[in-house]
Amino acid sequence: MTQTEQAGKKRIEKGMSQGTFSIALIALSMLCLPYIYEAVRINFLIHKDEKKGGHEYARFTDLWIMLVSAVFWGLEIHLNQWAFAGFFAKVCKEKKEGDQRKFYLEKSNRSSYQTIYFTIATIYGYYVLKDTNWLPWQLGGENSIELTVDIC
Repeated sequence: MTQTEQAGKKRIEKGMSQGTFSIALIALSMLCLPYIYEAVRINFLIHKDEKKGGHEYARFTDLWIMLVSAVFWGLEIHLNQWAFAGFFAKVCKEKKEGDQRKFYLEKSNRSSYQTIYFTIATIYGYYVLKDTNWLPWQLGGENSIELTVDIC
């Protein structure tokens, strides 16, 4: 392997420096600003005509729900690790301490968290959608598939 190839390999293994990451993050933020501006403008226009349409749109003040749920699920990760760590340590197929055992325990914790998260998300999603007029009766709604396609 030549010196040039070795230097390139070291650069790839080293990864981005802190300064490069900061510059990339700022550049990405600058690219997103026009889209954020347009989203705010569209939201304003939608709410300006809300009285005419007779239906409500989501408001920026509804973001508190997202913030509360983000904090809840962030705490749930740590609560899940605390609650199930002993159980997973007992049933882990790798009995010797080491990297492989640590990998299996982390994978078990992540999988149990994902099971809890996706179960609750699915139940909540069904609860929200069950009374809509476009959900087919096969999924517990009040509509047929033909009307569902017509609405879209």
